Amino acid sequence: MAVHKAKRSNPLAQHNAQPKPQHANPAPQARRRPNPLATPQLYEILNQLNRGYGTVLISLDNLELMNTATRPEVLPADCLRDLRNRTEELRALANRELLAVLAGHKERDAAHFGRSSKTAKRQA
Repeated sequence: MAVHKAKRSNPLAQHNAQPKPQHANPAPQARRRPNPLATPQLYEILNQLNRGYGTVLISLDNLELMNTATRPEVLPADCLRDLRNRTEELRALANRELLAVLAGHKERDAAHFGRSSKTAKRQA
């Protein structure tokens, strides 16, 4: 029984093929507009973050209430107060840092769009 071998193209013919012409001036990339829903989504995520801290604080309050109802106390009251204070501090620090970054972005947006509207008014 004869075996048919597949014919392969001549590698020299492939090697000598003309390269595809490359465009001298590729089309400039379109400038991407920012997502108009990004800012509300960021604020919603910050809201969720703060709700999470609130949930932790409520849980610490519940632990404190339960702890004071039992004698002897299971958890030291100063430990619970310390955890509550550290949680409040962490929430405040996170909000301060994240909102400072967002404020910087909003300042740049205001300056950019303020210049854009002034330029458009002059051209009109």
